[in-house]
Amino acid sequence: MHKKFLHIFLIVAFLFSTLGSIPIASAAQFSGVKDTMSSQAPSATSNHVITHTLVGGDTFAAAETLTYDFTDADFTLNAIGNWQTSDFTFNDGTSRTIIAVSTSSGVAPTCTAGSNNVAVTINTTTNNFVVTACGSYSASSANASVTFTINGTTASGTGTMTNKSSDVNSSVFSITESNGDTASGAVVVETNDIVNITATVNPTITFANDDATIGFGALSSSAATYANGAATGSGSATTAHTFTIGTNATTGYTLTYNGALLTSGSNTIAAATITADADGTPGTSQFGIGATVTGTGTATTAYSAASNNWKFLAATTDQVASATGAVSSDTVAMRYLANISTSQAAGSYSTDLTYIVTGNF
Repeated sequence: MHKKFLHIFLIVAFLFSTLGSIPIASAAQFSGVKDTMSSQAPSATSNHVITHTLVGGDTFAAAETLTYDFTDADFTLNAIGNWQTSDFTFNDGTSRTIIAVSTSSGVAPTCTAGSNNVAVTINTTTNNFVVTACGSYSASSANASVTFTINGTTASGTGTMTNKSSDVNSSVFSITESNGDTASGAVVVETNDIVNITATVNPTITFANDDATIGFGALSSSAATYANGAATGSGSATTAHTFTIGTNATTGYTLTYNGALLTSGSNTIAAATITADADGTPGTSQFGIGATVTGTGTATTAYSAASNNWKFLAATTDQVASATGAVSSDTVAMRYLANISTSQAAGSYSTDLTYIVTGNF
C-alpha cells in the first residue's frame, strides 16, 4: 500500500514538474492606447485618431486583422453606403493604402493584394471597424506604433460617426489583433467641451501738446516770420509745437482747429491760402498754418508743410490732419507763417486757436 501511494506521488510530482516547464501562450497588452477625438460634444460628429503600440516583438503582417470596437450605445455610424476609403487612414510605421471599405454592414470588402494595401470592414450596428492586411502585405517592424484614423466628419468623405446625444463618462473601446493581443481605452462625451472666452478692449484716444505758448516776435514787412516755441520768431520755417496722437479707433482720427485772426484791437493780419511757397508773399498781410505728420496719418493737403502749403480760416472749424486707421503714436509738427505789409498797424497781436482731435470709432 505504501509503495502504491509512493508511485502515485512520484507520478504527480513528475507531471507538475513537466507541466511547469511547458510555456503557456497568453495574449499581450498593447501599450500607449489612446483615442483623440476632434469633438466630444453631444450629438456632434467627430474624427477619432486611435494610436497604440505593438508589443512582444509582434508585427502586423499579411492576413492579420486589427479590430477597433466602440460601445454601441455611445456612438452612431451613418448608413454604410456613405463610407468611403477617404474616411480612413492607417499607419503602422508606414502610411498604408485603404484599398476598400464595406458596402454592406459587417461584410468584408475585397482585399486586393498589395504591399501596402489594407481593407476596412465596417459594422454600423456594433460600431466596430476591422482593418485587414491584404495579401503580399509588407509586414510592419516589430513593436510598431500604429495609428488608425476614422474621419467621422464630412471633411474628407461622407461617412460620419456621431457622439451620443447626452454626456458619457468612460465609454470603453477595445483594440484586438487576430493573434490575440488586445487592449482597451476610454473616451467621453461632454456638453461643455467648448469654453467660450470673452474680453473687451475699451476705445482709447490720446492727445498731447508739448507747447501751448508760441509766438512770432517782431514781424517784418521785408521777409516772412515763423513762430517758434520761444515766442521770439524765426527767419526760417520751424516747428513751433508738436501734437502727439494715438487711438485704437478703427477709422482713425481727425484733427481740427478753430480760432480768430491775429488781432490787435480792431486790426488784424489777413488769413492766407498759400500753395507751394515756403514764405508766401512778404510785404503783404498773410497769416497761415501748416502741419507735417509723422506716423500713420497725413496732413490735409491745404495745410501740408511738406508741400509748402499754408492756410488759415478764421472762426471756422477746419481739418488739419487725419488718419484712416488705428494709430499707436502720430506726431503732428505745427508751423505758423506771418507776413505784413508796410502799412500794417502797430500793436500787440494775438489769437487763441482751439485744436480738437476726434476718434473715429
